Amino acid sequence: MRLACGTCLAFLAAAAATTPETTLVAYLGGAGTDDCDGITTDRAGDIYLACHSNSPDFPLSPAKASPQSRDAMDAVVVKIEARTGRLAWATHTGGSSWDAVGDICVTRDGYVYALGSTRSADFPTTPDAVQRRFGGPDRDGILIKLDAKGKIVYSTFLGGSKNDEPTSMAVAADGTVFIGGSTMSTDFPGSRAAHFGPGGQSDGFIARLRPGDPNSLQTDILGGSSVDHISGLALDRSGNLFVAGFTRSTDFPTKNAMQSRFAGGLIDAFPG
Repeated sequence: MRLACGTCLAFLAAAAATTPETTLVAYLGGAGTDDCDGITTDRAGDIYLACHSNSPDFPLSPAKASPQSRDAMDAVVVKIEARTGRLAWATHTGGSSWDAVGDICVTRDGYVYALGSTRSADFPTTPDAVQRRFGGPDRDGILIKLDAKGKIVYSTFLGGSKNDEPTSMAVAADGTVFIGGSTMSTDFPGSRAAHFGPGGQSDGFIARLRPGDPNSLQTDILGGSSVDHISGLALDRSGNLFVAGFTRSTDFPTKNAMQSRFAGGLIDAFPG
């Protein structure tokens, strides 16, 4: 399956025994700028997209005034019925500035989780959020949860007083959400489960929270004295969490390592 977006062009291909067969090709968007960075499917094969848009006429969305700038983006989550290719729903959320979601997950019970970033201090959150105030100064992470009909049932900020960038998430069977990314904030929120390494210009973070429990946020910080970034994470069936990313730190913390020394050059990868 492949997704490419211009304004916004999607290519959806079904695997065949020999050569993949293209089953649906369609535009998705309005008169403005539309972009989708995340895609997943549910057990029925229906398709979900994590997007951002400033189109006043995005399909299935309430009409709104034309944007004043390209930064007036909203986060958009879209569901497409795989059997018919019909747009089932499109849910917008956002504040007065730039908002986007880029990673998306659907659980067995039909809930949709979308992870992204915001520059809006007035991004809407729910009363049970783990963080209701914008940390700033330029960007915070956001997490939203939607029900099977596309209604937002949970929304929260995630970030400290400097810039923070979430990149990947995984959702456990009990609804616990694990989020990985990078942070420049020494006051990144959440009770500290662990802090590995001396810390530096930016560190990797792993956040764990349960939507609906405002006191559930726990955070691990991982990094050496330079730049460290978590770009992907995954859960196995036993509940073990695995992360991957890159580092510029020669003192990046290691444990039971297959490679315990920085190899040189600009960047090394790390699994964990």
